[in-house]
Amino acid sequence: MKRLLFLFIFACPLPLPGNDDVRQEITRPAIDAYRHMAVPPYVQRPEGVTGQYRKFTITPKTLPDPMLRYRVNVFATEKETGNAYPLYLAALKEFSHAFQRAELSVFRSETYRKLDINTKEGDDECYRLRFKAFPLYPHWGDADWTAGLTAEEENRFHTQMQATVYPLLKKASKKTYIDWSDKYEYRGISTNLEPLQEWRTLIRYLAGKADWEIRNGRYDDALKTIRVGLAFSDKVLESKPTSFLVGMLVGAALKQIMYEQLFLLAAQPDAPNLYPALMQLTLNQRVWLDAIQSETLWLFARYTDDDFWDSLDSLSPEQAQNVIDDDFINLFLMALNNNNPASEEAVTLYRTMVCLAAYQPAKQRLLQKGFSEEEIEARSAFQIVAPFALEGIKQTYDLMLVNASMPMGESHTAINFDEHLENKRRNPTNYPADAMMALLAPATQSAQAGWHRQTQTLDLLKIVEAIRYYAAVHGKLPASLDAITELAVPKVCPVMTTPYQYRVEGNTAMIDYQMVPRQRSRIEIVVE
Repeated sequence: MKRLLFLFIFACPLPLPGNDDVRQEITRPAIDAYRHMAVPPYVQRPEGVTGQYRKFTITPKTLPDPMLRYRVNVFATEKETGNAYPLYLAALKEFSHAFQRAELSVFRSETYRKLDINTKEGDDECYRLRFKAFPLYPHWGDADWTAGLTAEEENRFHTQMQATVYPLLKKASKKTYIDWSDKYEYRGISTNLEPLQEWRTLIRYLAGKADWEIRNGRYDDALKTIRVGLAFSDKVLESKPTSFLVGMLVGAALKQIMYEQLFLLAAQPDAPNLYPALMQLTLNQRVWLDAIQSETLWLFARYTDDDFWDSLDSLSPEQAQNVIDDDFINLFLMALNNNNPASEEAVTLYRTMVCLAAYQPAKQRLLQKGFSEEEIEARSAFQIVAPFALEGIKQTYDLMLVNASMPMGESHTAINFDEHLENKRRNPTNYPADAMMALLAPATQSAQAGWHRQTQTLDLLKIVEAIRYYAAVHGKLPASLDAITELAVPKVCPVMTTPYQYRVEGNTAMIDYQMVPRQRSRIEIVVE
């Protein structure tokens, strides 16, 4: 049976010179978690491919027996009721202490003392020394800090972490939830989530550990490590006390890092077929929707008060001014000022701007509802503007929340938040609502895209393993995805709701897909 050449190129650290076999003792350190989606400048992408370009080697393989001999999910019977946060915190502290000890050993060394770190050469050598002492692949630049790393140095690092950090992460993976409410004060879009970035360190360690195990042919150990990493990312996604967009996006990024290790494993010559294991993985869309709703509605708590909406035009002058100040201006200014309270002068200035910008269309709204000129003139500017602004906010919120649960393609023109947002930019009609939407749109759009890309990546992994199975059984590449009748194969890209473009040219099969609209990505499969 011929071997399939399924080259997979993704943004990972540059390989060490002269090392082409990914299964050698030390090919490269752990994959850089921060640069998976970028394409290295030396990669020659085919004409027409403007996005991600994947190429890697696989071997045809039938399904394992028993089916879940290899798995990447934690079984329900393994789970223990409890909070994983103390265990993750303990693992992070152990990891940080080990890093500090390694850094200190470098800074005390005679080699470091002789460096002139004010020069580029000296600065680069400093990073190499630090990396050799603690080989967690850096994310701060493109330089090759890995040069000179030996197998012994990498083995020593992972042996140390295996005895101290990994047992804590493994135990935490079996807990039922993570609650870090004592670390984060939830304040909606103004929540300070900088400490959440610390958790990326642990997933970078787990990705590096899996990479090291894969390169040394320890596939069982690598799958256990990936299982721990996926459980960690799921807990970040579903963390308590409540979901929030940034936390959700960080959890999604952590999961993507571990998915890339599954691609790396599939590239190994004798890797097991993980199709049954991948079918056990699920993506909970409710988590994503809850995060979008909880964060956006935190900004606008009145949104769910039905009685309030029935009495918009009955607000007193004081109530209407409070709506303008509290629901729009203060929150908007706090977001712009990094969660710092706005000054009275700024509030007064923005209040005036809101009323001036919205007064005429707000007055027109009242006229259309049957109010006379005299009735309108008897009202304060706040009573005229506040209901108009609130209705605009609700219309946009409704569209945004519904759109968040839909695919990103252009097939649903009746509910298209991107088009609505573009129209608002070109022709603003409701200043308060438009300003609030400009604040919320980037995060909600990122959340929607993140959800669909997660689904897409899992789809592609399943397709790869299904092709490996088909090639093992039939001795050739499938002519189409429909030809794989023995297994359920995803055929529609969740990002654009269009079919994956699969074709065979000679001894090469290609899958074209889109990660973002109007950008083509590709996987190439070649029979060697």
